[in-house]
Amino acid sequence: MANRESTFIEITPEVLLKAYACGIFPMAESADDPAL
Repeated sequence: MANRESTFIEITPEVLLKAYACGIFPMAESADDPAL
């Protein structure tokens, strides 16, 4: 069985920026957005 810690990918600032650029984390238009 593989070591559980070896299956995680390090989340660097660059990875987060690429994820946001791809639209993985949808953003609301405002804090009052009814879709939240």
